[in-house]
Amino acid sequence: MSTTLTMNTISFTIADVLSAVETPNGGYVVRVPSTGTRLVDHDAEGVALNVPGSNEDEYLDGGALADPTLRPGDALLFWRASPGSHWTSDWPYPGETSGSRNQYCVPVVCVDYDPSEDALCPPPVGRASNPLVRFGRMNPITEANIDLNRLPRTFPLAKWEDQENSPLTPELLANYVMPFAGEYVSGAWGTAGFTPGVGNGLYGRNYAEQTSKALLYLCSDALDSEKMPVAIGVAQRGLALAGAYMDGKQDMANGGHFQGRTPLMIAAGVMLGIKQMSDPRWLGPRFWERHAFYEDGRSWWFDPNWTSLWQRTSDYRWGGHPAALDRPPAEWGNGHGSDKWAVTGYYVPTCGANLGSAIAMRLMNRETEIGRPFVSGILDQFMVGPPPHALTELAVAGLSIPWGEEWAKPWTGLGIQRQAFDHLRERGLI
Repeated sequence: MSTTLTMNTISFTIADVLSAVETPNGGYVVRVPSTGTRLVDHDAEGVALNVPGSNEDEYLDGGALADPTLRPGDALLFWRASPGSHWTSDWPYPGETSGSRNQYCVPVVCVDYDPSEDALCPPPVGRASNPLVRFGRMNPITEANIDLNRLPRTFPLAKWEDQENSPLTPELLANYVMPFAGEYVSGAWGTAGFTPGVGNGLYGRNYAEQTSKALLYLCSDALDSEKMPVAIGVAQRGLALAGAYMDGKQDMANGGHFQGRTPLMIAAGVMLGIKQMSDPRWLGPRFWERHAFYEDGRSWWFDPNWTSLWQRTSDYRWGGHPAALDRPPAEWGNGHGSDKWAVTGYYVPTCGANLGSAIAMRLMNRETEIGRPFVSGILDQFMVGPPPHALTELAVAGLSIPWGEEWAKPWTGLGIQRQAFDHLRERGLI
């Protein structure tokens, strides 16, 4: 007997379904026979089986499976485009472009156990032959595995609620209940559109701001009953990201793209008690935070203690392009592509958007795991600012850097990350 399931305008039929549960990321966990079953039919524009954690997008070009056989440990991705109907990044993509072609993406993970009603979707991206991905799919993970006592309760919620136009729980939650299957593409600007637009239609700095505020909220003294909906969303998205990273997804520094993913995955791992997620160093230097911020024995030109350096671009294939922070700003050049242009256009929003995440990583004692230069570079350098003589040199070179300011869209609670920093720094907590 076949079962038809529907999610986000997409319907699909699988034979011999023993049980199925809808998950918080807009997907399904489906129990199938240990001997296997098959995908009977679907009305999506495309479907793929066991999509690798790749840095390319060719895996989303097919409309049918060459072999419809499904076994426990397999994962399907269905997608449907809705051209021109959503905003990806800060501008719309009209027509059938890379930014809108898979607006709806439904993940379906096949297992050999009966999923509980509070099941979280296992990692839907990654090859079933990858033992880590397969282990994540074959062992139930539920909302009951989330333990908020593993997080600090350091930030007073009153500071949050007193902020005019601040994002309260419903607005935060809205960021994490949209469909999300994990990021199976890592290639620069197309990320938001491919992964998919409805659930991830954000420019890098917007994504980082969203993560920063979610993690600050989870580290607050709010009641667990208030935090749990956001915690579920963060945990679910963290699991989806983890599968892609474990299977080979490789991020890099590229302006502000790829921000906000690693601290979210680490926080999810802490809440779920999954060490492979809470300490991703074993995966190697494939995360944005370790590419954009780094130490190499040099320091900023004015202070040997400012050892956290920054680069706008680094590529896992061709190496990086560090900013000349060890040289006086008079030597940073001018015009598009210069270090002056990079520092004002990318360094500032990068630090300002990740402020909440840097605070959360220090509060969670995860500074080493995410990379000390990332946390220290934001909290101990950018938020403090240079001494007067260095500010004078910057001004002479035509640079006006808003040290210590967070980056946020004005209608999403501008100032809450800075409030958290001031409150915690005054008390010696960060």
